[in-house]
Amino acid sequence: MTLSCIQQPHQHLDANLEHGVLTLAINRPKAKNALYGELYLWIAQALDEADQHKDVRVVILRGADADFSAGNDMQDFMKFIQTPLAGKAGDAPPFVVLKSAAKFSKPLIAAVRGVAIGIGVTLLLHADLVYSDHTALFQIPFVSLGLSPEGASSKL
Repeated sequence: MTLSCIQQPHQHLDANLEHGVLTLAINRPKAKNALYGELYLWIAQALDEADQHKDVRVVILRGADADFSAGNDMQDFMKFIQTPLAGKAGDAPPFVVLKSAAKFSKPLIAAVRGVAIGIGVTLLLHADLVYSDHTALFQIPFVSLGLSPEGASSKL
């Protein structure tokens, strides 16, 4: 079994496997590594495959460049909320990645520098260890945006 995130890389997700450590780096620095539908699904797929792959012992999730993630790409988010949902809300891409992180059975480490906003913070709540440097800025703007917290973030 090979990891598709390495064999067929995504333009906004860098993947590297060395000595049992799979490093996944969100790589959209011009957008502060904001996440969108397809990218959520690629991260979820990478986590699901890593969970089953015998050569992966741990996953490090980080942002490329200066930021972890500015959260939802707002243009993608606005398209999403204006489109009727075909299935259950839990099948939407942001929830798919949160479920993959929550059920991940190996150590999941997040390395944070710069901004971690919204779902960028919620994702951290599902990690086993979050390491941040002095530049890290965490923000959960759900109330100011008139949204309810996602992915069990209130409970976690």
